[in-house]
Amino acid sequence: MASSTAGMEVLTLNTWGLLLVSKRRKERMKLLAMALQGTTADIVALQEVWVEADAQLLIDACATAGMPYAIHFKSGVFGAGLVTVSRYPIVEHGFQCYASAGDPAAIHCGDFYAGKGVGWVRVATPLGHVDVYNTHLHANYSHKHLAAKSGSNTPGDAGGYKVPSDAYAPYRLSQMLQMAQFIRHCSKSGSCAIILAGDLNTKPDWLEMGLLRSLLPELVDSWEVLHGESGEAGHTCRAEGNTFESTRQVPERIDYVLTTLRPVDCRVALKLSPAGCSYSDHFAVQARLEAQGSSLGSGRGTLMSPTDLVQVKVAPVKSPLSGSTGAVVPKPGAPATPSPPLLHIPSSILSPTNSSGIGVALVQPLLGTGAFPWLGGPLASDASGHGGAAPSPKPGRRAPPDMSSRLPAVMAILGASTQLVQQGVARNGRHAKQRLAFAAVCLVLCLGWVGVVAVTFTTGGSSSLLDMVPNAVLPTSLAVLLAPFLSAFAMLALVMGLVADFTQQRVLVSAELQMRMLADRLKTEGL
Repeated sequence: MASSTAGMEVLTLNTWGLLLVSKRRKERMKLLAMALQGTTADIVALQEVWVEADAQLLIDACATAGMPYAIHFKSGVFGAGLVTVSRYPIVEHGFQCYASAGDPAAIHCGDFYAGKGVGWVRVATPLGHVDVYNTHLHANYSHKHLAAKSGSNTPGDAGGYKVPSDAYAPYRLSQMLQMAQFIRHCSKSGSCAIILAGDLNTKPDWLEMGLLRSLLPELVDSWEVLHGESGEAGHTCRAEGNTFESTRQVPERIDYVLTTLRPVDCRVALKLSPAGCSYSDHFAVQARLEAQGSSLGSGRGTLMSPTDLVQVKVAPVKSPLSGSTGAVVPKPGAPATPSPPLLHIPSSILSPTNSSGIGVALVQPLLGTGAFPWLGGPLASDASGHGGAAPSPKPGRRAPPDMSSRLPAVMAILGASTQLVQQGVARNGRHAKQRLAFAAVCLVLCLGWVGVVAVTFTTGGSSSLLDMVPNAVLPTSLAVLLAPFLSAFAMLALVMGLVADFTQQRVLVSAELQMRMLADRLKTEGL
């Protein structure tokens, strides 16, 4: 059953669909498909749908519920794991793979190989166009934060946000920055309402969320708007009552429905299946949203500024590794969906002096206070509990809040974010040096074995390498034969890791430079 035309419902769920890893995956996917057949949601945003058969099963289930429009975003080795389904036609779509993917050596985590990113669809609803973003950020495997400095009353000395201490925080911060750029670009006209749904892998009071709120203060947290005063936790990961307990997780709220619309209802959904098990190791979030004005494209349902966060080039190119693929099922006579626009980073290279010692950057940010009139933090609340307003707004635009009081908090957030990314750059550099050293050792071993074999066959001695170890048992003999091949394989793997390290290093340096330059401009010119 569709929701009333006065609003729309959005459901987001991390499905925990890892092949061979997730418990009872096939059974849970069938149960989830049954649940989706009876959902009242108009938009469904799913994450961690890694198996193609699972994606098709869930898409078919949503079609049965009256949501025939779907996009399965694919990227990386295992895919992005993102599926967005809509009751209303999808008129445009695109995908941006996060350049900051993670540590290539952390194979046990898998984030680097997952091809995570942010998928975008523009949905033609009865009330107007709505831009829906579906994303899944790098996981947090530590869940610890830095202690506040002595004498500070804030939770983490970063504008009131806690500073994470895990090694993957720099990647999440870089992903947040890239996601904000992507949203600013796709929704720059300000004519569409915005919904950002997904697993952000950060708590509401942590630094990553502070950075996102500083870059996109128009977005409000549906749960916080409706349950913030009551203090209800709304845990979605390792939540109370979930039958799948993770030893690495702690009870936390990391799944969100953020929007420029007005939330009128938000609840934790899809907790327990009829089979007695949870649908996932996450609970879903389902929110009902209504237009702020007469339409979704007016009043508070718009962006405050059409200016991009950074200037980027756009080309209608589809990439097999970072493109958006999947089926959009249009109604008969509907116009064909254009190719998804991918953001191409300009070739401009900066060489400024920075504390990391590396003068390269992938993005040339065009920063100025005129491009950041909205930059501040969470919107001030008005009498209705939603975004505040400043005098004399432009017609049809949400009035920018008074940011002067937020400047110290924004500076603290940018400073802490820059410092964490800088630490990630240094850590990545150390890892690269270690891998280079191991690769050199493997190369020496490989060349040494090749030399021994060459001498054996050219000196007229034994013609068999196994004769070099006449008293050896079979396992030892096999080890002698395989040693050069294993050394060569290890060397190749390490060299590939070095290339990946270099790429991640450049991305992190780019993020660091953007944050540093923005902080410098805000420091000298204000908001």
